[in-house]
Amino acid sequence: MPANLNYKTAIITGASSGIGRATALLLAEAGVQVVLVSRWGDALQELADQIFAGGGTAIAISTNITNCQQVQAMVSTVLDKFGRIDVLVNSAGLIDVAPTIEASVERWQELIQVS
Repeated sequence: MPANLNYKTAIITGASSGIGRATALLLAEAGVQVVLVSRWGDALQELADQIFAGGGTAIAISTNITNCQQVQAMVSTVLDKFGRIDVLVNSAGLIDVAPTIEASVERWQELIQVS
């Protein structure tokens, strides 16, 4: 990764697992201040602790990205802490294991809101 990522600030949604988690680890290793976002606070804090142990900078903010007030509060926290946002990695997502034909309208709306 380019060295010019040092001290940049990145918000990573879906950071508690999968692609979001892997991205957070790579960016932190490259010197990026990572903001870990998902609904799973315990998993986020474990990842933040792992990043700290490796010498990186991370904050964990439990946020439901379908809730506008929670997103606004998260962004305010990031700006208060780091003063800027340079990168957004939007990797939050949901998976539905039920057949598509069985999904309710409410479930479809939830899936679309997170995408």
